[in-house]
Amino acid sequence: MTLHKVAFRRFLMVWVLLSLASGTATGAVINTFKTWPAGSVLRVCFFGGDTGLRSQIASVASEWTTHGNIRFDFGSEAFRSCEADTIAEVRVGFSKPGYWAFLGTDGVKLSSNAEHSVNFSKFDESTPDDASLRQIVLREFGHVLAFGNEFQSPESPCERDLNWTKVYDYYGTVYKDIVDQNLRKNPAGTQ
Repeated sequence: MTLHKVAFRRFLMVWVLLSLASGTATGAVINTFKTWPAGSVLRVCFFGGDTGLRSQIASVASEWTTHGNIRFDFGSEAFRSCEADTIAEVRVGFSKPGYWAFLGTDGVKLSSNAEHSVNFSKFDESTPDDASLRQIVLREFGHVLAFGNEFQSPESPCERDLNWTKVYDYYGTVYKDIVDQNLRKNPAGTQ
């Protein structure tokens, strides 16, 4: 694995070249301030979803554990449900809009045990096809592991492809700083 350090706006991110099992290499952006300690076992619980859906999500998310020293604990065969007294670092829900996840340790720092830290909007009502489910679950559980968005890479061409006037119109200019932080390319810094 080759690491290239890149300074990003308010925090340090690392651009990593990962060697995948398929023999291909791909890049990743990792927020080093939000990573879990090596060897962590992250407990996962679910707000809703039947055993079949939970099993699909657990199976796909667990693919990440073959690439690093971290493990997900989904509980028993029926999978852990999120209850008032459940302590879990990762809390998966289906009721909020969109597909999203808190980045790394923010899931425990910025939300309570009663709140989702990962959301798969309406998967419990209409599960996507296997390929789409895999793509979405891998992406969001990548965020759980502190991987940033691919368009935040210093090598990403996405910034030049966006119509920024329309982006700001859609999100509102009051959120311009947040939009810039999340969508604009992070400037390359020290190597």
